[in-house]
Amino acid sequence: MIIPITQERLMEAANVYAESWVESHKTFCTEEYLNQHTVEYQYRFLLEKQENGWSLYAKCVDDSIKGIIGINKNTGEIGLLYVLPQEWGKGYGKELFAFVLEQVGQPYLTVIDHNTRAIALYEKFGFRFSGEKRKLAENLYECKYILEEDQKESVFDCPTTKKGWKKLRHKAERRWYRRLVILNLLIIIGIIGYCSSQVEEHERYFNELQTSAQKSMDHPDSDKASKNLENKLDEFPESLQFLLVGVFIILFLPLVLYYLYAGYRSMSIQITERNFPEIYKIVEEYSKKLGLKKVPKIYIVQQNGVLNALSSFIPFKQYIELYADLVEVAYREHHDMDSLRFIIGHEMAHIYLKHATLHYNYTILFANMIPILSSTASRTREYSCDRIAQRLSQSDGIDAMMTLTAGIHLYKRVDKEDYIEHAKHVKGFFVFCYNIASDHPVISKRVLALEMKEGSGKLY
Repeated sequence: MIIPITQERLMEAANVYAESWVESHKTFCTEEYLNQHTVEYQYRFLLEKQENGWSLYAKCVDDSIKGIIGINKNTGEIGLLYVLPQEWGKGYGKELFAFVLEQVGQPYLTVIDHNTRAIALYEKFGFRFSGEKRKLAENLYECKYILEEDQKESVFDCPTTKKGWKKLRHKAERRWYRRLVILNLLIIIGIIGYCSSQVEEHERYFNELQTSAQKSMDHPDSDKASKNLENKLDEFPESLQFLLVGVFIILFLPLVLYYLYAGYRSMSIQITERNFPEIYKIVEEYSKKLGLKKVPKIYIVQQNGVLNALSSFIPFKQYIELYADLVEVAYREHHDMDSLRFIIGHEMAHIYLKHATLHYNYTILFANMIPILSSTASRTREYSCDRIAQRLSQSDGIDAMMTLTAGIHLYKRVDKEDYIEHAKHVKGFFVFCYNIASDHPVISKRVLALEMKEGSGKLY
């Protein structure tokens, strides 16, 4: 619930303001400057704002203030958006910002240039840097942001039907899937046909093998008989080898999947309503939006610094693995729950589109072993899941991609507009070769596709 801040609750609001302000600014402000912003200092500041015509509002949960925001309805200035650090990532800031945004015609705001977390939120609502800035200290500026109406993120409206979600697929995904299914079927028919054409040779081989085995048994001390048996075993028909390997792969695959699942379960933490409940709520929310019958199990596993997430499966069950270092983006200095929401949305999309099911992978099992063809089909799937993740997370997902390039500590320092401009020029023969052999689009192509916000990314 969002309520006006009364005089009686101004000190409580000042406590939220002081705690959040220090946490938000500690990475780029001096200790002396931080120490000036005490609860009493922020109380006087809020009181002065009220006296100067500002309306102050609070986000309350169980009658406790979790976040605050202010607006001057006469000038259109928005400010004082602060949420308790332990409540970051729960959407309170977005809720407060959307609340005051409806109350003013031409809003603007100011923000310190190093406050990347706040800037990212403002940009999602369509605010852009006006070019005006005021120097506060050495290498520290207060920048003015204004709202450009045509920049609002209305493109991320969630589909409400199954058909709507399916339309977000990459335009080539189903085409490439059909190609692999047909190729897979041809491989199976080819192996069976080849084996069938060798029936007489197989019969002759097994008759000779039986004869050699009988001689070896009749003459156990004969080196020649033993040698002949070994040679005959070495001549096992190649066509039957192909057939047996194929049958072995088909039968053994579920066992491998169960083995991997057992490893993940025993070495990870399952996310539940008590363990990382904020992440569990995201998975529940996405499951409902996608119309999944069951909420997939999700785990956090430590993988020694590797930044990755995956959706996988065992027969009749899908699950998600989040690598711990990637989850940290939501809990360490950036408190970037939006990027984590995008990552989870991407993996949920794999489950929704049946990529992480046994029957889907059986239908392309052997064709998926062919280089280039399999990697191209895989890239279409990744593009499809990125697009669905944008709708689920209500974010462009570019920050999530930046974690894979600059790492979880530096990615917020990346100038995304500059990166996108340079990404447009990442071309050439060897870039083409690297991309075509990869099962994921190269990051530059992937970011350009995300930046488009709709349509299909480039495969080649």
